[in-house]
Formats: sequence, C-alpha cells, structure tokens
Amino acid sequence: MAGENVIGGNHLSAGQRDRGIGVLTDNPPVSGTAYQNTTTNSVIIYLPGYATTSGTAGQIQVYIGPANPPTSQIINQRIGPSTGAGLNDTVHFHVPIEWWWSITLTNATLQSGVVIID
Repeated sequence: MAGENVIGGNHLSAGQRDRGIGVLTDNPPVSGTAYQNTTTNSVIIYLPGYATTSGTAGQIQVYIGPANPPTSQIINQRIGPSTGAGLNDTVHFHVPIEWWWSITLTNATLQSGVVIID
C-alpha cells in the first residue's frame, strides 16, 4: 500500500537492503509515517534525536500497534533544548512481529537509527 514501509531482514542498519541484511526504508524515519516489522522476530529500534530550535525542548512520541495506523503511544520523550547532532537523546522500543510503529516529532530532528533483532 502507498505510504506504508517495511522493515525486513535479520540485523538492520541504514541502507543495507540490497545486501539482504535489512532495512529501515526511511532512515531516519519520517514523522507521521507508519512502518511495519515484517521480520520473523521482534525488533528493537534505536533512534537518536535532538532539538531543532536552540533553547526550545523537542518531543518524540512513539506509537505501536497490530494495525495501521498504530495507536498505542508507548513513548512521549522530551528532547533537551540544546541543538546539534552531538547533543542527542535516544529513544528505543520493541516492535513485535508484524506490528506497526510510527513516530511524531515536535521541534525535534532524528538521526539515522539502528534496528536489532530482539
């Protein structure tokens, strides 16, 4: 379906789809886009992020669920008001087999994430 993205493989990191190792189809993930874990295992997703505007805290919200769109909010994390790629806060969360997940960002920027088989 249009607008849906999948994670597949057995150890995921950015841009390795063609080598069969796995994929985060958008890395970093796009705010408001639903992604699905299509591996045969649950996965742990690690996403570093930082505040976009200096002096203003950001927010990362993570949703998961068995259907698209995912509706159970599991993370609502404040990101410190300092900006820049070296000033990260990291969220991490589990996604069961076949489940969907999405993120919503407010004044926050994500960097490339890593997905590990659980």
